[in-house]
Amino acid sequence: GYADVALEVIQKLNLENPVLVGWSLGGHIALSMVQKGLKVAGVLITGTPPIPMSKEGFEQGFKLQPKIQELFSK
Repeated sequence: GYADVALEVIQKLNLENPVLVGWSLGGHIALSMVQKGLKVAGVLITGTPPIPMSKEGFEQGFKLQPKIQELFSK
């Protein structure tokens, strides 16, 4: 629901290609917004989950859709 509200605000403000910044739950919201099709200039996520700092650890901590994996590869 948070992602839907944020998407509505972005739409009402007529923002194009925003940069999303999310901390903790906000990072998950940003990922959800991208997964829902929001075109963004970039995403910054801060706050470290309790996972090993490696590609494998990241994959353990997050179940990513292909579109989000592509975004993180950039």
